[in-house]
Amino acid sequence: MFSRLLLSLFALNSICFGIEIISYTSKKKIQDIVVSNDTVWVASTGGVIKYDLDGNILEVLTNKDGLTSCYISDIFIAPNGDKWFGNYEEGINKLDDTGWTAYDTSDGLVSDLVNSIAVDSSGTAWIGTWKGLSKFDGQSWTTYDSSNGLAGNMVNDVFVDFSGNVWVATNNGLNKFDRQNWTTYTTEDGLARNFVEVITADKAGNLWVSASRGLHRLVGDNWVRITNLGVFVEMEIKDIVIDDAGTCWLATSGGVYKSTDGDWVSYNVDDGLPSKRGYAIAIAPNGEKWVGTSEGACIFDDKNWSVVDPPANVFNNSLVSSLASDQYGHTWFTTSDSGIYEFDGNNWHQHLDGSVNFEMITVDKNDNKWVSTDKGLLTFGAAGLFIYGVSNGLPANYSNAHAMDADGNVWVATGAGVGKFDGENGVSYDTSDGLPHQWVYAIDVDADGNVWVGTEGGLGKFDGKNWTSYSTDDGLAANRIKDVVVDAEGNVWAATYSGVSKFDGEIWKTFTISNGLVSNRVNTVFQASDGAMWFGTNGEGANKFDGKNWTTYSIHNGLVSNVVSSIVEDHEGNIWFVSAAAWFVSTSGLSCLKAETGTNIQQSEVNRKSRNTFVLVSRTGNEFNLFNTESRSIPLHVGIYTCSGKLLQSINITAVPGNNSITIGAALFHQKATILRVSGSVFNAQLFIMP
Repeated sequence: MFSRLLLSLFALNSICFGIEIISYTSKKKIQDIVVSNDTVWVASTGGVIKYDLDGNILEVLTNKDGLTSCYISDIFIAPNGDKWFGNYEEGINKLDDTGWTAYDTSDGLVSDLVNSIAVDSSGTAWIGTWKGLSKFDGQSWTTYDSSNGLAGNMVNDVFVDFSGNVWVATNNGLNKFDRQNWTTYTTEDGLARNFVEVITADKAGNLWVSASRGLHRLVGDNWVRITNLGVFVEMEIKDIVIDDAGTCWLATSGGVYKSTDGDWVSYNVDDGLPSKRGYAIAIAPNGEKWVGTSEGACIFDDKNWSVVDPPANVFNNSLVSSLASDQYGHTWFTTSDSGIYEFDGNNWHQHLDGSVNFEMITVDKNDNKWVSTDKGLLTFGAAGLFIYGVSNGLPANYSNAHAMDADGNVWVATGAGVGKFDGENGVSYDTSDGLPHQWVYAIDVDADGNVWVGTEGGLGKFDGKNWTSYSTDDGLAANRIKDVVVDAEGNVWAATYSGVSKFDGEIWKTFTISNGLVSNRVNTVFQASDGAMWFGTNGEGANKFDGKNWTTYSIHNGLVSNVVSSIVEDHEGNIWFVSAAAWFVSTSGLSCLKAETGTNIQQSEVNRKSRNTFVLVSRTGNEFNLFNTESRSIPLHVGIYTCSGKLLQSINITAVPGNNSITIGAALFHQKATILRVSGSVFNAQLFIMP
């Protein structure tokens, strides 16, 4: 058994050891706020933020702490105190006294795209998703959709009233479920629209509902539509709260509204809100109103608004598009609409503004920054800021990417061909010159000066005189090429949505999921200083390929998102990932994989002494006790996960000084293949255990 176990450990190449990934994402956009006693729980696009009632940050929870995604859509605190978190990518998480538990479609959840959670007095969870409603009683799952009661499959909100009825807001009407029968309310019953977004109730038990810009109240069996909202009737209602005095508070796309005795008062940016787009409202025990907006949270004491400071490492609420490292070790990031940011390892610095759409950024040997934008090729440095476009001879102002050759020329990829810019004049190339396709996504230059371009219609090579085209007929995985990179040995790598192709000048080889790629939909390719190739995919994370072994990184390791659009290495050997949003995932931001530290699997042994026990033994005898120089015990955290990264059990143990082994009960191990993660102040290891 021991030999079999070791073979299993060394054969698995997708497990990472001693990794540390730091995520940088916007925590400004607030999706939900829940107040429990003296703690305010805030759901953001960068994790969960816990505040005290004064607005001081208590804790920030991300996918490094137990969440399976940073984009949190909903928070619900159950009657027994359990915390439930829904997200837009990876199902739901529950935090209770024993630790974290994750649930997704593999468990029975109807969809991993979660909009709302409600837990009733019996502990049954009702989860609203993009594909229906899931009921979870702690043991079994039940799905409700349009085939068995729901008015529509997109569930926007779930609410359990005082009588135990489950109310479900869908894209095609409002449902009431009395645990046996379904009742549907639509425009025929008095709703303004069938697209229902928010449900709540006042102290009298009256139901309040927003239906696509319409506000309604159910009194008895009759719907009463609130019609005296003025211009508010055109605003989207994102949240409704009724306070103890009966005042109705609304978070809308046009600010915050409150109604006392039928009269509405509005609050907007001029009154102190950080943004007019409100998403959530909660009322604290002291009566203060917490409001979540697209630009952070704020507190209203019925007289003044005060903005709550966001956590550190928030660069903005924009999409990151590209990154580069300069000669000083600083990392530069372009965003979609809020400028360019520089990270010096400790602090963020903003450069320029969001008046243009910034795409790819590079830094030349003279420390000038070159940026592809929708207004032209931009460069800034010691000499100032300049922008070049059609008037300078380039084929178009909008550029997707660029690359530099040994002579200092900048080659520009645009939607109208390829441009060459020598600092003063530009030359354009299009299909009439031999370019495979006008739309060019990516570009790189090899050591011989050949220019390689990835286009909508294949791969192009320009030797300074002639163009050569390559397509699927020659060996490419697909003709639409999202990225192209020439490695240190002169091999050309082309990223496609059918895998990644490698061309050594004579032979083509394509890598797909059958070879080790985590996904065939590859967005970007990068070669690190150690020669390893990195591939960012469109929904399954990133791969590292060292020529023999494949390693996968995903949100389970700490990535902001599994959509990876760009990868780069800084001067310290850290690998940075850009996670861009896509239609199926809303999280965007940055992740930094720190240069690997900790104990490698080959420095440790795992021995199964009995059916219920594993012993982790250090061969060097010092990882567990601070090199045997400390007399104190070392606390270690042990997590047992499924192969997909779901936490099965979380325990804390103590490593005794002078002892080079720790014993871990393994009641779960013999049931299925699992991952054992051990972490502490001086030790990190991750082991794959076969049953």
